[in-house]
Amino acid sequence: MPVVGVWRGGHEIACDDGRTHRVVVGLPAEAGGRSTGTSSSDLVLMALTGSLGTTLLVHARRQGVEVEGLTIAVEEDPAGPTGGNGRVRGTVRVRTRSTSANVEELVRTAIDTAPVGVMLARAGIRVDVRAVTESPAVPPRR
Repeated sequence: MPVVGVWRGGHEIACDDGRTHRVVVGLPAEAGGRSTGTSSSDLVLMALTGSLGTTLLVHARRQGVEVEGLTIAVEEDPAGPTGGNGRVRGTVRVRTRSTSANVEELVRTAIDTAPVGVMLARAGIRVDVRAVTESPAVPPRR
């Protein structure tokens, strides 16, 4: 199904995925909007985090890597004359009992195969994220 965007006035577009999900895209007040929705740039970054996360979890399950927690933080690299230089940077934190090598491989695989990451790569935007392995919390002794 196509995604449909409908103008709501000002700088607001209500986007509908044709199923049951909607999101409002707009501009922040400092850019002339009313800050009633996320910016389109932030929406792309949100889509990237979701795509990386779901892809990583699919590959972890296939490889038998138990993920107990996952946090992904990305941002457009602010370097460059227009505020961006065609690069997204960030961190993928995975809480697991698995090795750092396994986590690094999962993150590389997710970057290479996540649909939104693939789209960004085709557009010439590099996704540069660092993998961080976190040990699960050890329950207190009794």
